[in-house]
Amino acid sequence: MTGCNTEQQESDTQPGQEVITTSHQSGEADAPATLAIPEEDAKYLQDVEHFGGFVLGDRAFPKINKAIQDQDWDAVSAFFAPDFEGQMFHWEEATSGSFEFASFKSWNAESNKAKLNRSQFVEALREVRQRFPELERSGFKVMQMRPETHGKLDQPWVGSFKLSMAGKNTAGEIAFLTLKFNCRIASISEETPDASEYILSCHPYEGKYGATDDFLMADITRETGMTNLGLRDNWKHDYAAGQKRPFVTGGIFANDFNQDGNTDFLLTDLDGLFFYVGDGTGKFKDQTMEVGLRRFIKEPVAVVADFNNDTYEDLIIGQSIYVNEQGEKFRKLTEDEFSVTLAKRLGSITLVDYDKDGLLDIMEVGIIVKAGAHGWINRQTESQRATENRLWRNLGDFKFEDVTESTGTIGLGTGAFSAVWFDANGDNWPDYMTACDDCLR
Repeated sequence: MTGCNTEQQESDTQPGQEVITTSHQSGEADAPATLAIPEEDAKYLQDVEHFGGFVLGDRAFPKINKAIQDQDWDAVSAFFAPDFEGQMFHWEEATSGSFEFASFKSWNAESNKAKLNRSQFVEALREVRQRFPELERSGFKVMQMRPETHGKLDQPWVGSFKLSMAGKNTAGEIAFLTLKFNCRIASISEETPDASEYILSCHPYEGKYGATDDFLMADITRETGMTNLGLRDNWKHDYAAGQKRPFVTGGIFANDFNQDGNTDFLLTDLDGLFFYVGDGTGKFKDQTMEVGLRRFIKEPVAVVADFNNDTYEDLIIGQSIYVNEQGEKFRKLTEDEFSVTLAKRLGSITLVDYDKDGLLDIMEVGIIVKAGAHGWINRQTESQRATENRLWRNLGDFKFEDVTESTGTIGLGTGAFSAVWFDANGDNWPDYMTACDDCLR
């Protein structure tokens, strides 16, 4: 996590923690510094995410969900410790409400609960499952998870999970149920997905149930005038042998480019883009060519923002920027007008006014600098750097300068794909945090 402050200030940093301070008065930037947490702490957080999120959440808990789906109660029972301590809401004591379109039940932390041992808790799960004779989907998902004692990964963990079910109830209605539990886990390791008796306790703190005769939302895509024709179906697309299937093929970017008060949509895709203009009645018209864009711009990354403070939203699509000409149309800027070389291969683009001068600055996140490199945080050489960030300061009139080095925002090279800007330390200056999920562990 890194902070940017363009005012000179005294530093009271602790070992392993540095603050960025640059001075506009001197015209010279101090040596780049960072608020990044120590590598030991970063490694610990990565381990907590790996074991709590991936090992338990993605590998172990799906087996519990499958056993509940199949109503294999012996298998379900095997996941809970012999001395398991559990609780469950009383179904009949829910707060209930009936409306013309649906009926609901809810429970909270103050609701009465029955104390249950292992066999009783499994029986309670069985009763919940039997409320859905036609189960269409279910989940047993980690919400939060951490070691009970900081740093002790091989000792008990505490956290929460959500049990969800949806389908037809015994009355033939469309129904859903979510139950959220606080829980305690014996320990989590790479062997946990194949282990048994590792859940020590479960106590519910929130529950919601709803039932209705028909779906409350309908697919109205056809009525809106928008279509998915021409957009890539990533699951069905025939990629060449050895070609990696991309995680993201495009995006949807809401805007009001002509300031008529109606939402418009830019749709980007690896097979081209669409620009739909809304008429205020819930209908949209394809106006891609009319607003100055080309249908076959095959760039998934885009940004909608007012870069020149004329109140009209401009566009970044791929490596190009398009100025909004007073809501009439977009015009692609020439190299003389916009000389920034935006990266072709990167995770995302995020916006911030990092120096608080009233102009939006551009941050490219996760620019790929070495294909195949993982760039784990404790890398020994720069050759292991996988990605880097680049921060462009807006000078006005679509002119930008690279301030990556002076602000220390290049990142750790750890395969970042996204970033969020926020005030982490309450000094009224924007800080940022990046995320990565393809790092060397």
